[in-house]
Parts: sequence; C-alpha cells; structure tokens
Amino acid sequence: MYQTCICRFGLKDGLWQKFLPLKHLLKSHNVAASQVMSISTSSSKWKKFNIPLSGMDMARAGGIASMMRLPVAATSEGLDACFVGVPIDTGTSNRTGTRFGPRQIRCESALIRECNSYTGASPYDSLQVADVGDVWVNLYNLPDTCRSIKGNFSKIISNGCIPIAAGGDHTISYPILQAIAAKYGPVGLVHVDAHGDVSDTMLGEKIAHGTPFRRAVEEGLLDCKRVVQIGLRGSSYKVDAHDYQRDQGFRIVTAEDCWHKSLEPLMKEVSEQMGSGPVYISFDIDGLDPAYAPGTGTPEIGGLTSAQGLEIIRGCKGLKIVGCDLVEVSPPYDHGGVTALTAANLMFEMLCVLPVGALLFTILIIFFHHDGGICLSNSLLYDVRDGKIPSFNGMCAEGKLASQIDRCSYLLAAWKFGAEEFFYPKEAGLTFYSASKSRYVRLLIHYKNPAHVEGVVDQSGMRFYYTTRLREHEVGVMRTGVVYTPHMAIPPGQRKLGGQTFPKNGINVFSSLLHHHLIGVNARTYRIRGNTLKEISSDNHATWFEEMRHVNPIKVLPKRTNVTFGGVGTGNEMYVDYLHYYPATELKVCKSSASRASVMEFFFLLKSIKGKCTNCKQRSIKEEFENISWNKGSVALLQLLYDRSSLDLQCLKPNMEQWPGKWRNVLRPVMPTELKPRTNNCTSSI
Repeated sequence: MYQTCICRFGLKDGLWQKFLPLKHLLKSHNVAASQVMSISTSSSKWKKFNIPLSGMDMARAGGIASMMRLPVAATSEGLDACFVGVPIDTGTSNRTGTRFGPRQIRCESALIRECNSYTGASPYDSLQVADVGDVWVNLYNLPDTCRSIKGNFSKIISNGCIPIAAGGDHTISYPILQAIAAKYGPVGLVHVDAHGDVSDTMLGEKIAHGTPFRRAVEEGLLDCKRVVQIGLRGSSYKVDAHDYQRDQGFRIVTAEDCWHKSLEPLMKEVSEQMGSGPVYISFDIDGLDPAYAPGTGTPEIGGLTSAQGLEIIRGCKGLKIVGCDLVEVSPPYDHGGVTALTAANLMFEMLCVLPVGALLFTILIIFFHHDGGICLSNSLLYDVRDGKIPSFNGMCAEGKLASQIDRCSYLLAAWKFGAEEFFYPKEAGLTFYSASKSRYVRLLIHYKNPAHVEGVVDQSGMRFYYTTRLREHEVGVMRTGVVYTPHMAIPPGQRKLGGQTFPKNGINVFSSLLHHHLIGVNARTYRIRGNTLKEISSDNHATWFEEMRHVNPIKVLPKRTNVTFGGVGTGNEMYVDYLHYYPATELKVCKSSASRASVMEFFFLLKSIKGKCTNCKQRSIKEEFENISWNKGSVALLQLLYDRSSLDLQCLKPNMEQWPGKWRNVLRPVMPTELKPRTNNCTSSI
C-alpha cells in the first residue's frame, strides 16, 4: 500500500533536491481524490472515503438531514473525525431552545459543499468522517446528562476519532473536556464567547452553561497557560469581570480589542501560545454579534463579525486539535435559519483545520549504483511551509533557489546510507498534507563524489507507507551535537572531536542517526539524568556509511596535514545526531560548542607558554589555529579546553531562530562519570 516517487539524475558531489507534491501521490493510477490507500498493509484494495451527498446528485431539500449530508454511523469506529449532537438546554440561564440546535444545524448544513474554495482545504479527500447522531440526554437531570456526555465522548475518542460537537448549551463543554483530558491530559483552549463561563455557581448550582470552564480549571482539565478567550463583552456584576481568568493565566481578548481589524495577527500569537500540545476549540455562537447570529439565548451587542469568526478558526490551522464544539444555537429565536447556517459553516471550518492524514512510518528505499568512490551520503525530508513554492528541480548550485525555501523548511525525517529501514513506534506517527503543513515536501539528497567520476547515473527513491488514522503522538526530529563553527578544531593527525549534547526530558527517543565527516570517530550520544549516564547511540568508525556494515568500504581521503575546522563542507568536520522522538516539540536544534571566550583564553595561554606576544593584533580564530605549532603539549592543552571549557549553545526554533535565553559562555553540566575514549578497528590512515 504505497506510492513510490523515483527520480533519475546524474551524480555530482553536492546536493540534489526536488519538491514533491504530496497530493499527486494520493492521485496515482487514476484513483479519484475521494479514495485513499487501505489502512491494512496486507490489503491491495483501495478504501473510499465518505463524501457528502452532492446537490448535483440529490436536490438539497431531499435526503436524510445528516450533518453535511454525510453518511450516518452508529459508532466512531474507523472514523478520523465525526459530527455529534448534544441536544440540551437545561443549563441555560435566559432563553431556552438550544436543545433544537443540533437538528437545525444539520438541516442548514445541506448547503455546504465539499471543499473550502479560499483555503484550498478538501477534508473529505483524506479524512474518514461521518455523523454519529446525538448523545442520549436526560432533560430532567443535568448531572445525569453530563455523565452520559462524558461516557459517550470517551467512547468516541477512544480510537483517535476527533469529535466536532453541536450544542446544546455551553454546559456540554465540561463533560466533553473531562473525556478529552482523560485521554490527552490537560489541553489548551481556544474559546470564542461573549461570556467567560467561569462562574462558581448559578442560582446555587455548580453545573450550568455559565460554569463549565470554572469546573475545568478546578479539575485540572485545562493547561491554563494555553487558554485564550476571545470576544468577551457586555455588562457584568463587577468592574473587573475577568480577574478570575487572569489569575489562572488565561489570555483575555475582549470584543472591543477586536473591533475594526483583522484577527489574523492575533491568531498567529494564539498559535504560538498553543504550541504543539493538544488543543480544544469551543465556539459559543453568541461570540458573534446578534446581527450575524440572532438565534441564541444570551445575546450581547458589539460582538465579532462572522468574518472574524472564520479568521479565528482558520487561525487554528496547524494546532493539534483533539476536539471542538459549537454551542448555544437557539432556533426559536433565529431568523430564516441564519444562525444555524453560520454555525454549520463554522463547524465545516473546524473540520478543515483538523490534522489530515498520517504518515505512520517512512522507509527510504535506495537503489544504489556504486562505482569509483561515489556514494549517496544521506537523505533529508522537509515539510515546506509558508509562501509559494518556486519551480525548481535539480542541483542546488545550478539555479537560484528562493531564499524563503530555506527559511521555511521544517525537517521531518533523516536517513543515512547504510541505515536499515526503520519503523515508527505504534503510538507515534508523522502527519503530512494537513492543514498545518504544505502540500509539498522537500527532498534533499547529499552526494559524495570525491573522485569526480563522470557519467554515473544513480536512481534513488522514497517510499511512503501511510494510513488515514492519526496516531497519538507526533514524531519530531531534533538535531543535537556540535555547532558548525571554527571554535571546534582538530589538530593535524588527530582523530577525535570534542563536544556533547543536552538531552531534553519528557521525550522518547526511538531512533538516532549519527553523522560526521572524515575525521570524527568514537561519536557517542548520552542521556544525562541526575547521577546516571545512559548511552543512546555510538559509532566507533569513520566512514561515510557510518553505521552501515554490509557494504564495501569507499575510498577515503589521506591523513590531513592541516587543522580541520568545524563546518558543513566535506573539508570540514561535524558531529550531529538526528534524534527521532515523540511527542514532537518546538525545539528543533540543540547544539553546543566551546565558547568563544574559552577559545580565546586558550590562544592567550598558549602564547604565554611559548613567550609570544599576547597583546598583538588579534587574528581570526581560524588564523590563530593555523599558526599554532602543533605538538603533544598543544594538542593535550586543546583537549583540556574542550573537556572543561564553558559552552556557547545553539537552541533553535523550527524557523531556525534562537530561543530567548542566555546561550553564550554557559557553564557545562556536571557529568556523573568521566567519559573515556574507546578503541576502534579503524586504520590509522584517515
């Protein structure tokens, strides 16, 4: 169950890259966009997605009034997302009627078509979606209703299905969050509403449509630093109506803060605030001004526009959304169904920003032609976000690739020639072609051809195995190791490079790809926790194949007579470990090097020992290293520097910007035990 993308090209020393449109992979062999490969790797049949009944096939006044005219399912089994109704209004404080909300929203949703013509989202191409009907409710007992909602939503989400609930009054968010948090832990919340819904009680009752998020805070269902409430307004019982939320760490955005402006900049900030953790969206229709949504129980003037409502939901693109609700539609107070129609459109927008599809594991299959010292070194797969993709296919050096491509390329996977195929753990996967990611990926292939052999053609490919079901955790790749800098230098004839990595607690590393050039040997990555030191991976060999053991050795360069500097070229040295782990974080690069201050002290000390001028005009670090007369003493002194020096750190975001913090001249961590060099079977000639 796969589609292979194979490219043919001439081999040179350098980089080759191509942008691969992922949707083309889904539309091979004349397969319709509404089909996708079966989740079973042993099956050879294609699995069709549920597609809403088209108005071209059945008049919109006809057919079953299901949500979006989708098929009705008895359970969420086999579904990636589902629509579910919760028809209650026993928690309302003013006008009732929201018990009829789910039914009316379903009726108005008959007008909604399959694709989002503005954002380009086509959720039914890669999500299995159905209407699972309504949750059983007890209109005479609100606590009993909440127990039913919690139990039913626990079943709905048990297999990874993402629910989009139609209320019903806002009471429903409380038991839904109970079920969500039991599976995912405390969640971030994007809450659109005229009211904060954080009252302690209403007429002495703890459960009502004005209390759900107070209960959620008390029970630890929310990650309060990742909660934003947008559209709050109206009269209140005290001057500072939002002090409780602010005390908890909520971000409050009043309706007045939103007047006369686009909310796209706000949602960029909200997206950064939410990070990579699970997020729940709760949209009370009274967050919109009554001019756009009159059919609700507690309307407040001066609200958001329907266009701003769209901006808020579309701004949730890229978040790890685990559930949504749209509440407080009261058809008895509606006019011509406009409120229910708006609600149906907002729920469709929610569907459009859900994570779409999942790459459960990636296998890079390399068909390799080896001759005269040529080898494919490694392959890197990037997601390309932001901006337009230029037309480009070929060697990097043969054209001017738009600079924004480098800035917006996010590393998804790394593979080294010599590594065997690997699989992601069953609980982790890599999403692709989703609302949060581009429809393109960038494949970078590094080649080594030191002998400059002409006329050799290599055929390499990448094979994707994927399913329609998201796994619980998103996989990330973190580059750890030594910063590419002249601060890290190797004296002539030496065979090791100092440096160490900083582990990040709370992640599960399941794959390690050690990468170095021609000098580095005894490359090791450790996890340090308290007084324990655990080796993650090691490589005692210095070949381009690195961990590959079943191929013939390639030709190598002779022993170097000059200083080798840290850098990205094959004439430089590097040590980097591509750690595949889950759950993914926003920390994409975590490297270190000897601090500039320590290196300058080394030069000063060496000159002092040899009686040379210590206050002469300062040269560059490269020039200083190149002017050293290397002997056993100077080499030992340099090794002492790398063993004990302070560090300059490189801790980068996905966009390769440095995280805020103090990263220069940082004291190194105390090692629980001394790391001793290992012997290896490599020859002395390198």
